[in-house]
Amino acid sequence: MTHLTKMTSTLIVAFMIVMTLNNSTQADSKSLVWTKEYITVGQGNIDIEYYQTLKVDDMQAFSDTDKWMHEVEFEYGLTDNWDLSIYQRWENQTNLGEEDSRYAGTKIETRYKLEQDVLPVDILLYGEYKIPRVPSEDVHEIELKLGFSKTFGDWTVVYNQIVEDFVKNNTVGKKAQHEFAAGTFKEINSNWSLGLETTGNYTGHSWRMGPTIGYHSKKLGVAFGLLGGLNEETDDLRTRLIISVPF
Repeated sequence: MTHLTKMTSTLIVAFMIVMTLNNSTQADSKSLVWTKEYITVGQGNIDIEYYQTLKVDDMQAFSDTDKWMHEVEFEYGLTDNWDLSIYQRWENQTNLGEEDSRYAGTKIETRYKLEQDVLPVDILLYGEYKIPRVPSEDVHEIELKLGFSKTFGDWTVVYNQIVEDFVKNNTVGKKAQHEFAAGTFKEINSNWSLGLETTGNYTGHSWRMGPTIGYHSKKLGVAFGLLGGLNEETDDLRTRLIISVPF
């Protein structure tokens, strides 16, 4: 990462941790980082989250294939079951030994939980729209997810069916992608959870798997996950850190 990107990331993380001293609501903490769980922030609550994601195509050429993505999310609970979020996004990518850092645009996200105990599984409806850095030239992305969640004793199992579509200059972009994310986790105690996640692309035949760990408290939520590629069509490594702070 460039010095500017490192400094920006450090300042964001430091700001969010300091703000934990000035809040009284529960953090929107997560046990999974790639899979959307059956949670929303709650009516009238505000949550700020920081996402740091690393993608490495080839571990043998780490310094030439790494891509860092940073997102800051402002989340607001419209009702107890429905929330709305807006993200600001930055990217830092290495290409042939040269680093390219840029603002990557805005993302709008919404989540809605169907009422519990109505169906055998808990259902989450999710949608996001990525507005690119140059809206008139770059690709716009639309992503829809249908999430299923079920708790069996100490373990919770979550599955997301995902459809991702692309539009450029009011025309259809590249082929729509049909993907999935799934995970299971167990709360070790009142503060810690441990899980396993897998993601994949049915269209591109790529598959990943790896562990996730979460920390949960009233003033701070932290989750970290790592995925390793399982076939030649998949990038070698992905990691994600999420920090959640309520207001």
